[in-house]
Amino acid sequence: MYKFITVLFTIAAVFYSANLQSQPVMQTEQNENLTNLIGNYRISYLYNGYEAEWSEIFKRIFTYKENMKPLDFVQQSRLINDWKNTLKYIYTYNENDSLESITEMEANLNEFYNFHLTWFTYDEHGNITERVNKNWYGDYWADFSRSIYKYNSSGNLTEAVFQNNLDNQWTNVQKIVISYLHDTLLTEQLTLNWIDSSWVNIFRVCLTYDNNGNMIEQKTCSWTDSSWTDNNKETRQYDEKGHLTSVDYGTWSDENWTATGKNVYTYNNSDLVTEVNNFVWDDSVWVINVKINFDYDANNYETYFIRKSWQNESWINSSQAFFTYDPGYNLTEYRKQKWTNDNWVNEIRLSYEYQPTAVDDVENTNRPGIFTYPNPFHQTTTVSYKMEEPGFTEVNVYDLKGYFVMSLDKGWKETGNQNMLFDASQLPQGTYICKVKCGKTTLSEKLLLLK
Repeated sequence: MYKFITVLFTIAAVFYSANLQSQPVMQTEQNENLTNLIGNYRISYLYNGYEAEWSEIFKRIFTYKENMKPLDFVQQSRLINDWKNTLKYIYTYNENDSLESITEMEANLNEFYNFHLTWFTYDEHGNITERVNKNWYGDYWADFSRSIYKYNSSGNLTEAVFQNNLDNQWTNVQKIVISYLHDTLLTEQLTLNWIDSSWVNIFRVCLTYDNNGNMIEQKTCSWTDSSWTDNNKETRQYDEKGHLTSVDYGTWSDENWTATGKNVYTYNNSDLVTEVNNFVWDDSVWVINVKINFDYDANNYETYFIRKSWQNESWINSSQAFFTYDPGYNLTEYRKQKWTNDNWVNEIRLSYEYQPTAVDDVENTNRPGIFTYPNPFHQTTTVSYKMEEPGFTEVNVYDLKGYFVMSLDKGWKETGNQNMLFDASQLPQGTYICKVKCGKTTLSEKLLLLK
């Protein structure tokens, strides 16, 4: 079995696409909690900014098992001078300690009542094969929807079917079919809808890679008049170290690809992004649009980022954020401000209190697994992992449903440190899963993207 150690350092980048709408931070973190993605913090607070002040909005409290898997989670909202219950999750596990169910409860007059239940079924390899959603109807649970999953011999998702329960019958709604090269390298993701008792093509994503397994092109298509029509395209370039250096965005129009935008990345000697420049294609030339700069401490943890926009031949402040850590480098505070009327105004603040532990985990790099510094993170992540033995390795990112998002790295790796960039600037905020696979060993980490 190949052994490797993975460390993630997180940084911020440009959120280029105006078409992607960010969901509220609280909804993001609710989704994160729903699937056990936070880690080991005990209490967190969400604040909204008001000029120079902060106003508490939500508090979230976790109870854990001995192995730090959550047993329950309570969300409370601030009401005048008191906290009122609003939401609760209860987690159960099967004999293999895999998540078996999540019961969601809503509060009425500060008392909790059943609302929603999610039930998971697994195969012998630990892959989720079915996810059933149930709603509470007074005194019983009723099936509402379900998802059915299939995998190939490498454990990669090949098909997902989504169904709704109508008159006690499961009715097809949508299907995702995923194709791979050699069962590992995703080349196509096809979306079909159930229309008139048959599956009909709707949407397709095609991916192309270089000889090193880097994704160099991603193209989306829509099914129109019985044929595929190109929509959008991303073209990526890398340097000799495998760092992502630029991403070009294009749209298919009038039988031609038209450039729309570009991100260009600059790295420091620690292979961390220090600057991202975003350009827009205007009148046949690239025009600078947005710039984001990042600061790190001596241990390469992000401490600050600032975003500026180019207006009237000068840089104008847009937003900035600060990151604070405890001695074990757990994120204790994320604070974001926006530039308004020539002043920095508070916008969002998240604070975390952690479970007391017997061991100080400052040196996380000495432990096997994937770690994020910090988590939540901003829009781009540099992934670094150490190969203790040479081997064929792939690093992929997935969404919460298990769908492939992008490949970060793939190919034969020698002993030593490896680095790659997860550019989430085109993705909506939410939770993503990063998986590092080498031989029969797969490690995963849940990452929360905030924007």
